[in-house]
Amino acid sequence: DAVGAEALRNVPLTATSVDTEGVASFSGAVASSWTGSGTLYAYYPYKEGAGTSDATLVNGEIPAEQTMTSEGSFDTAAAYMVGMPIEVESSSATKLDVTTKFRQLNCFVNLSCKAIEVEGVSADDVVETVRLRVEGKCLAGGFLLNLATGECEFSEPTDGVSVAVPNGMTLGNLSAWIVVNPFELTEGDQMVVEVETADHIIRKYISGRNINFGIRQVITLNLSVDSSCEITPKVKTPRTVTYTLADKSIVVEEALQGAHPITHEAQLHIVPLAQ
Repeated sequence: DAVGAEALRNVPLTATSVDTEGVASFSGAVASSWTGSGTLYAYYPYKEGAGTSDATLVNGEIPAEQTMTSEGSFDTAAAYMVGMPIEVESSSATKLDVTTKFRQLNCFVNLSCKAIEVEGVSADDVVETVRLRVEGKCLAGGFLLNLATGECEFSEPTDGVSVAVPNGMTLGNLSAWIVVNPFELTEGDQMVVEVETADHIIRKYISGRNINFGIRQVITLNLSVDSSCEITPKVKTPRTVTYTLADKSIVVEEALQGAHPITHEAQLHIVPLAQ
């Protein structure tokens, strides 16, 4: 931010190392023709095209649809951080070596399954998606991030977040991470927690509670699958499957649920039809 909008650059720096104390080192090249005093602003995660004509403003987004990492962590594309502004002196041949600190701008929600007390729902049920919604609250959406103050101004707010969990996560070992914009849950609000498994949609309503989903906080929600939950079994949709055997075709209709595959080891008992 030295010689006007024409010199602004929104470029990625790449982490090269992280030491034992958790301090990360980043490096990268910033093409610029200015010399003298200036200010560098930093944010995470980098997004191409996020820059504006103001050095202190970038466009960001907490996605309403998130995907956890395969290792079981939160969606890094949703977890925004802002760095302290860095005052620098530059010349045409300067290699800058600077230090800054970042702070988280979001709240992290961890959802687990505390107990299962409903017949027909098993700890082995495979979880597909977890959803969190609070009507009237801004949980996600597009925003303008002020890199000088860390403030976010949402232009496209949404009141819910959906998270795809890693393959194979079951209800019994559920540990879903949801990144949300900080908000205050009051006694008059109703939070809807929904867990979709391969076999059921489990919905629970939480009201009459005060919970501060504050900035940089981790909030743990322990879900009890009990009589207070709405349990909706998924409808098994019949489909037609054609097997070709010795140039003869037979048609078998099977009631399969979700994306359960037909294995190659499946055995067919064929009864000849009357001529």
